[in-house]
Amino acid sequence: MENISSQPELSQSENSHTTYESINADQVNVTDSAIKRVTSQQIHASECGIGMVNSGTASITNSALGAINSQEISVKDSGMIVSASQISTINDSKVGLLFGREIHGSKISSVITIAGKIDAPVETVVEQRSLILVGIAAGVAFGVVTSLFRYLNKNR
Repeated sequence: MENISSQPELSQSENSHTTYESINADQVNVTDSAIKRVTSQQIHASECGIGMVNSGTASITNSALGAINSQEISVKDSGMIVSASQISTINDSKVGLLFGREIHGSKISSVITIAGKIDAPVETVVEQRSLILVGIAAGVAFGVVTSLFRYLNKNR
């Protein structure tokens, strides 16, 4: 496994099946690689498995990501566990937790989506309203149980 740090640019050719522990570069262009952590101003990844991405802009195609934190994300035919960005353009992809100021694209599947503006068909398992209701119900249940325990301990 390689660690690459403080390089202005990393470009890796196709068919090299490379594994990286960590990449820290201004620009990253990778194909068919496994990477634990990427920190960059700009990343272009295709057919990769990446644990964590922290970047200014990210363009991801046919890849799997654990978590991504970026100002602007463009994702196509990929899967992500957690995605947080200001502007997301997601096409034909699946996301566990999707957070963003603006979400654009097509055919997005998500477990939980929280966004200021959504301009895309997003199929969610849990939407914002349901999440708020679950939070309120949990708070009320916690309050009732706590009050009940206080009442029972007071009478002993």
